[in-house]
Amino acid sequence: MSNTEIEVQQQNANEWADDIKAQGWSWFTGNENRVYLWNHHTDAKNSVEAMMLKARKANVDASHSKVALEMRLPTVEGKIFAPSQPRVLTKNGCNYFNSFKSQQAFVEGIATEEFIEDDDSLTGRLELFDEFLHRLTSNTEDKEWLTCWMAHMVQKPEERPSVHPLFRTDHGVGKNVLVEQVLSKLLSEQTVTTSLKEIRNAHSESVANNLLVFVDESKAKGMNVYLEMKSMLASREMVINPKFIRPYTQQLYSRFMFADNTEGRAFNIEQDDRRIYVCEYVLHEIDKADTQEFIQGFLQWWTIYWPDVYRWLSTFDISEWSPHVCPMTDAKREYLDMCVDPLDELIEAYRNRGRVTITEHCWDKHILCNGLGDDYSWQILHKGTSFKYKLEEAGYRSKKLVKRIDNRQHSCRAWVLNNLTGGEGYDILQGELETARESSSENQDSICASANDYTV
Repeated sequence: MSNTEIEVQQQNANEWADDIKAQGWSWFTGNENRVYLWNHHTDAKNSVEAMMLKARKANVDASHSKVALEMRLPTVEGKIFAPSQPRVLTKNGCNYFNSFKSQQAFVEGIATEEFIEDDDSLTGRLELFDEFLHRLTSNTEDKEWLTCWMAHMVQKPEERPSVHPLFRTDHGVGKNVLVEQVLSKLLSEQTVTTSLKEIRNAHSESVANNLLVFVDESKAKGMNVYLEMKSMLASREMVINPKFIRPYTQQLYSRFMFADNTEGRAFNIEQDDRRIYVCEYVLHEIDKADTQEFIQGFLQWWTIYWPDVYRWLSTFDISEWSPHVCPMTDAKREYLDMCVDPLDELIEAYRNRGRVTITEHCWDKHILCNGLGDDYSWQILHKGTSFKYKLEEAGYRSKKLVKRIDNRQHSCRAWVLNNLTGGEGYDILQGELETARESSSENQDSICASANDYTV
């Protein structure tokens, strides 16, 4: 083969590699197991062998095509989701591809005379969108907050809020349309619909790689779910642990939106909660059939005029709105009343009786006296973390009480108040036991009769 033929083959391979690069391909070296080619447009992966097959089908010499790919395609060590940052980020000598996407450039690119009009004309075209928001909310306060919340996602995607909305609506009102059609389009499909169970999964990447996490059917009992999510709702970063890949720390930008189809309590929140904006329960404007007819017409309008909505949200005044302040709405006051946990009242009642120790036997007699079933038994409550958390909030601590009597060590475990320890705590416990023995046998709420019953 002549030098001229070799040069022609190399030139063909270079042109082919440049075309592959333009399609979005790069070398990805972040996987610990192997190096592969990755497309940042489609998130597709290809082995070297698969890419060589493409080269042969394009009549490109394999030996030249591999060299061309190695020389002309960029190399990235990983992906990172970083709004308002460059397309390629370099940290400590490593290149990372920024997977964040924005509709801003697209909308600006079509900003022809069709879209550049006065504010009155724009407002007139957005009447259908305004009607859509009106049907999703029950009052002007919720509508204003929702509008600011959406505008903030468009204007400041890099600023993660610490307040997240909870929508409670009748079936078919349109919250799924809001997320899967409207916000998905405005946010370049950087939204995900998931569940309470999935976002608490150690291997979940939904929170790290999206601007909006829609948690549908957010139904849970007790306080455990809220306590597990509490840090996630406000944290700026978290450790992501994908399967088969080394854990990494990722800065968070995602907003949560919780939804439930019942007027009651979706999940318990603390009385001093500052993380959840509770919207008033929403009913159909007329009935479900009317809503479906409206949504059908709205979506036909939306496919054409969504850039107008994007432009409007991108200039909407949010200077008086804070992503970190959670208003106390009437709906939230009612919701908090539903979240008063009987467990808190039970512990308070137990303490108000002057008791300084809590044990399994005594607690179970206490709930029996209050007419509650097995759901509040010691064994059931100790399967979770909220009971221990609530005991500690009430001032109780788990202690081993020890005292030496007649050269023999006596001990028992209990939850105690006032930091009781050692012989002093043991004596108080025995005093309570003696009081119990002297009390009437008819007292169903008496303190347990033997130190042997004391377990934690």
